[in-house]
Amino acid sequence: MGLLGGAGYPGCGIGRGGRRGRSSPGEGWRSALAGRRQKPAGGFGREAPGSATWVEVPVRILYLGTAENEHLRRWVEAAVARGHEAHVATFEPPASMDGWSAVIHPLHGDRSRLIRYLGALADVRDLARRLRPDLLHAHFLTGYGYLAPWIGVRPWALTVWGTDILRNPDRSRADAWLSIRALRSADLVIGDSGDAVARAEMLGARPHSSVVVPWGVELDLFQRVEERRAAILDRWGLPRDAQVLLSARSLAEPFYRVADVVDASLQIMAVRSRVHLVVAGEGRLAGDLKQAVAGHVAADRVRWVGQVDRPTLAGLMGVAEAYLSVPTHDATSVALLEAMAAGAPVIASDLPSNREWVGDGAGRIVPAGDSAALAHAILAVLDDPTGAQRAADEAQARVAQHAGVERCQDRLDALIGAIVRPRAQSQG
Repeated sequence: MGLLGGAGYPGCGIGRGGRRGRSSPGEGWRSALAGRRQKPAGGFGREAPGSATWVEVPVRILYLGTAENEHLRRWVEAAVARGHEAHVATFEPPASMDGWSAVIHPLHGDRSRLIRYLGALADVRDLARRLRPDLLHAHFLTGYGYLAPWIGVRPWALTVWGTDILRNPDRSRADAWLSIRALRSADLVIGDSGDAVARAEMLGARPHSSVVVPWGVELDLFQRVEERRAAILDRWGLPRDAQVLLSARSLAEPFYRVADVVDASLQIMAVRSRVHLVVAGEGRLAGDLKQAVAGHVAADRVRWVGQVDRPTLAGLMGVAEAYLSVPTHDATSVALLEAMAAGAPVIASDLPSNREWVGDGAGRIVPAGDSAALAHAILAVLDDPTGAQRAADEAQARVAQHAGVERCQDRLDALIGAIVRPRAQSQG
């Protein structure tokens, strides 16, 4: 049995069973990375017995990760709120310390993808010797995960995010070797979707120490409040009878396929005057997307709201007639779960991570890269409000049951307790 006692679905901290063959780096990087991504074992909502040891006294955790990222900040601050001592070594310190109570340790080095981690190794080793952490926790395999095995701290955990496990190990021989080395070394591997964890196991992660833990949703924030609908629409200059389509994926990378969302939405908006598109997010592709929309008959019904804070995003999700997320690859999207929690009908691309949550009646699945299919799905949602509401209710219930932030943090604490001997006991 795994740390939490066997296989199951993507509820927080569910261990996965089954051992896959491992390939050594010497067997050839392409063959080592070949193989099918398997569907997670078990059905939706199946959970393993809670056999792990809970952390009963505070521990000292040294995180390696991008501190300017909101997801990492939330996990680190949740650990602090539970009494743990948190330190973050990072090449990307936050622009502001607002919302941070952990200690940030900036790293300095070449911006090159691999060279900077090698250059920072001595500094991180020195930091670890001074701090003597109970746990080293690296975030993002193809980066900080490469650094972690060489620091000399045990136990250490690795959280994979998505592209870093699903795509990046294929980039080069160096990436393949370093990925396999890190995954084999880690005492615990965490992913937020079943296919991410399956891929990690295929590359060498220990099957019985590899688990699925979603990032978690703040359920009290992401909820549908009809009384606020008029105020939210007014804020963004939207008519009170607007049918709002919402995208909240990054505009930094093409694989998020926000261009498909825009294209499909414009197809609908050309014939449906009440439909409006709200695009939340920023990135290097924003200019091209805005230019493509300019001059369209419905251009004035597209709102580019940029990167918004979480309460604002929750409000937009609460008034959306449909939330659209159609990347070509991804682990579990936090924003997708937040939209589900807010009661927005969701349309997502046909990925294993999306099917885990949206399949079986909790939303609509469409092929990635097919804006015509996406447009058809949008029309189906708009033309069947009763069916859309039924699916939204099911989605909201799933997230409430399996992905609330407190539940996920409880599971994460259980995992830590299973591999860490708390400082107080080790000094006793």
